[in-house]
Amino acid sequence: MNSFNTRGELEFPLSYVLKVIFTDAENEINHTTDLESLLDSLTIPRGTVSSKQSGKGKYVSLSIPVDIESRDKFDNLYRSLNTLPAVKCAI
Repeated sequence: MNSFNTRGELEFPLSYVLKVIFTDAENEINHTTDLESLLDSLTIPRGTVSSKQSGKGKYVSLSIPVDIESRDKFDNLYRSLNTLPAVKCAI
């Protein structure tokens, strides 16, 4: 399924796997809870979180399927992710 229109812009609603990388791998459980709580507070439907630690154990990436209904929700999600402690990046 292609979520882009002919001009290369996202089309909503869209479903994708959100990936968030945290710098503090030791707090994986807290990061998971924080991410799930954030998605719930934004009323973004989500699936189950999966995680993977980096080779040296410094980072942990959390992946979660999400359904985004609008550009506003999409933008608000990424702004809100920046408020979570230890977020390195989100894709």
